[in-house]
Amino acid sequence: MLPTFPSLLLVSALCCLVGETSDAYGGGAAGYSNRYISTFIWLDKLGMAAKLGLDVVVRQTLFKGFYGLIDNDYEPTPNYWLSVLYKTFVGPEVVPCIVASSRKVRLYCHCTRKDFKVSSVTLFGLNIGNVDSLVRVEGLKDSRQTFDTIYSYILSAYTTLYSKNIYLNGELLMLDSNGRLPYFKPILIDNDLHVLIPAYSSAFFVIPTKLAACQ
Repeated sequence: MLPTFPSLLLVSALCCLVGETSDAYGGGAAGYSNRYISTFIWLDKLGMAAKLGLDVVVRQTLFKGFYGLIDNDYEPTPNYWLSVLYKTFVGPEVVPCIVASSRKVRLYCHCTRKDFKVSSVTLFGLNIGNVDSLVRVEGLKDSRQTFDTIYSYILSAYTTLYSKNIYLNGELLMLDSNGRLPYFKPILIDNDLHVLIPAYSSAFFVIPTKLAACQ
């Protein structure tokens, strides 16, 4: 009996266009497309597609080849987990933001999904540099105020960028014996305007705010 996986439909923005995508031609690149290193391209593609007005981004394939979200052993690939995190926290509404940062850091802003516990904005992005990046968040509140609690979700490889495993806040991501998703436990950042994206990692920061566009 084949395992079952939660379905994925990656809705990126309020528009009417659909794009089909992969990260390499002809079935993907062996040792790359189904490894942690390919998550940087995938996350940046999701953020950029939404920013450019694409409504839905569809993977070339769910299974088979090297760019499938499920590998030939029926195990979720790092891009599967990245897609699940994106679908969990990133809502369809793009929040305009100005990013001043290193060329090795890409950041995007969306309203958080409506089913999250509080009204919030999700800041997400990646750091392909070899040093940690400290990001100062401005504009969501008065500059003299701090945020109540920021929910931080950091994705990393822990060993090599070519790993088939991916970690969330230091914990290996894996389905349970019944094929269910784990609980995505955040790191809580209290009363600070800064968030840290470690070297060679991706991140989702859920920032509670009463931004009118996200009500």
